[in-house]
Amino acid sequence: MKRFKWKLQRLLDVRSRQEELKKAELLALVQNITQVRQNLLMRQAKLRQMFAELAQQQAPERLRQQQLVLTAVAFADEQIKELKKRLEELKSQRTAVMAEVLELRRFRKSLEKLRDLAKEEYVLETKKNEQQFLNETANIAFARAMLEHSDRGEAVLAI
Repeated sequence: MKRFKWKLQRLLDVRSRQEELKKAELLALVQNITQVRQNLLMRQAKLRQMFAELAQQQAPERLRQQQLVLTAVAFADEQIKELKKRLEELKSQRTAVMAEVLELRRFRKSLEKLRDLAKEEYVLETKKNEQQFLNETANIAFARAMLEHSDRGEAVLAI
């Protein structure tokens, strides 16, 4: 018996592979987002720590350190703004890639449903052909038996 071959199987394989690649891209984006977020939180924690240390110092020492801290804060603020901007860009990329993954998944699922329907149809057609073959074989066997009985002159019961 010949095996089931679906003509769109190659397309399904390609789309499945595309979905896997997009999932890998999404995972890389999520990891990148996590790293940027950790970096951002770390810089914010350093700023808080600098302010806390500055607040604990005595007034004369604090005044000397305040100019240095304010310069560091300005630089850190710029870095934090850049990190926040980068985080937003990554989040928008993640949203776009997630939409692509969902679209590829929907397309793959619909192809799989079509393949399942085609396979069911193939199985039904195969069973139908097999039943026809068995019916023909039975009819031929019956016809031979009838010929043998009629050649011998025996009476054959009609069913």
